[in-house]
Amino acid sequence: MRAEWQAAYTDAQARERFDDLLRTQLPMLVERQFVVYSRSIDDQPTEAEKADLCDGYFNAVDDFQFDLKVNDPALAAFFERRMAVRGETGGTSQPDGTRAPNASPDANVGTPSMSSTK
Repeated sequence: MRAEWQAAYTDAQARERFDDLLRTQLPMLVERQFVVYSRSIDDQPTEAEKADLCDGYFNAVDDFQFDLKVNDPALAAFFERRMAVRGETGGTSQPDGTRAPNASPDANVGTPSMSSTK
């Protein structure tokens, strides 16, 4: 899927931003989230409480509590529409969700409005 997304970015600057997102920003985000969760576990006074909290995190993942479709269905739907349009049009929508200059008019996918996102 990563290669498919990269191929969708024909503009050099957009491709560079996408590559930066994958190489730098996403790993940094994951690392920061790990630090937050691990510190919460480490702050528990007993090993049993640490294990319980850790189990709770795993159960939450298993129950899709961190899933974007559960927490922000509007944003999840936006991403799904963007991916579907890119697949159908060969990547003619731009990173901001607007239609590329040479794309057909129906290739445009709007961004979610502020009222529809959290």
